[in-house]
Amino acid sequence: EAEDGVRLENGHAYVAPGGWHMTVRKDEPGVYRIRLSKEEPRSGHRPSVDMLFESLVPLRELKRYAVLMTGMGSDGAQGMKKLKDDGAETCIAESEDSCIVFGMPRAAIALRCVDVVLPVEDIAAKLVQVTAEPGRA
Repeated sequence: EAEDGVRLENGHAYVAPGGWHMTVRKDEPGVYRIRLSKEEPRSGHRPSVDMLFESLVPLRELKRYAVLMTGMGSDGAQGMKKLKDDGAETCIAESEDSCIVFGMPRAAIALRCVDVVLPVEDIAAKLVQVTAEPGRA
C-alpha cells in the first residue's frame, strides 16, 4: 500500500489505500513521489484511477504503462485515453472472461485506447514482456 511522499522505485507496484486519491508528482529530475490526498471523490470514486492516470500525462520523460482491471463504472477510462493519446507505451484492459465486473475495462475498450485485452492471469507476464529492456528474456 502506498504512503504519501514515498519515492517511486523501479520494479515496485503501489496500491492506493482505501479512501485516498493517489497521484504521482515529480520532485526533481529523476525523482518521482506518491501523493495521497483526501480531495473530493471524482465521479463518486476515491481513490480515482482517472486522477492517477492523469497525473502521469505530464511526465512524458517516463515510459508509461496503464492497466485497467475489473471494476464497476468507467473510472480510469478517460485517464487511460489521455495517457494513450499522449504516447503511453502500452495500455492493457482485463478481458470480460476474467472480470468480476467488466465496467471499467469495457469503458476503456469503447474509447479505443487499449492496445491489448487479456485475462487477469496473463496481465503480469505481458507487463514483464513490454517493460523488459532490449536483449532481456
